[in-house]
Amino acid sequence: MFLFKPPSGYGLDAWNGLYFRLTLGKGGKLGGALQEADFNILAVPSDASDLRPISHSDLTPARPGAHRFDRVVIE
Repeated sequence: MFLFKPPSGYGLDAWNGLYFRLTLGKGGKLGGALQEADFNILAVPSDASDLRPISHSDLTPARPGAHRFDRVVIE
C-alpha cells in the first residue's frame, strides 16, 4: 500500500492510494498488478470488528503507464 504524490503536489492526499494485489505464483514468487484506491477511509479508525476497512471492491486497476511501476514481483 502506497500513496502517490505528483512532483508539483504538496502534502499527502490519501485519495491517491496505490495498492498491489499480490498473488502467489510459480516457485513461490509474489506478484501483482497496480490498483488505485481512495485511502481516506484510513484517516478515521474503523470499528474493532472491521479488520480490513478497504476491500477489493474499493480497488480500481491503474491505467497502464500512469505510474512508474505497473506491476511488482517479489522473488
